[in-house]
Amino acid sequence: MMELHPRTENLVVLLEDVTAKTRFMAEDKHIQLSVHAEEENIPVSVEKSRILQALYNILSNAIYYTNPGGQIRLHAETVHLPDRQQPYACIRVEDNGVGIPEADLPHIFNRFYRADHSRARPSGGTGLGLAIAQQNIVAHQGWIEVESEVGRGSVFKVYLPM
Repeated sequence: MMELHPRTENLVVLLEDVTAKTRFMAEDKHIQLSVHAEEENIPVSVEKSRILQALYNILSNAIYYTNPGGQIRLHAETVHLPDRQQPYACIRVEDNGVGIPEADLPHIFNRFYRADHSRARPSGGTGLGLAIAQQNIVAHQGWIEVESEVGRGSVFKVYLPM
C-alpha cells in the first residue's frame, strides 16, 4: 500500500506542469499539444509528485503513439457522476494516434504488457508506465478509463475525487 501525503493542488496548474515537461517530445514530432479547462481552479487533494508521474506516463505514451503532425488535447473539468455523492475532477487525454486494438484494452494496465511488441520503444520502455499511472490514481481513490480505436486514436479519462 502506498503512503500518500496529499495537499490541495490546482489540477489546471498540474496539467500545465506536465505539459511543459513533455512539450519538447511533442515538438520533436510536430504534435500540437493543448490544455483546456472548464474552470481556472479545479482543486484536488493529491500528492503532487504521484499525480504528475501518472499524468506524465499517460501523456508521454500519447506522444509516442501519435504520428508526426498529430494532436493531443488535455481537458479538465468537474463532473457530477450519478452514482457518486461528491464531485470528481475528470482529466481527458485525447490523441489522434495509432489507437489500441480492442483485444488489448483489458490488458494495457498490466505490468510489462505491450499491445504491439513491434512498436516497443527502442529506448528501452518497460511496459510499466500505464501500470504505474493506474496505481498512483487508484491510491488517490480515483480510477482511469480508456476508449480507443485503431487508426483513430485514444481517450484516457482520469477521475479524482475533489
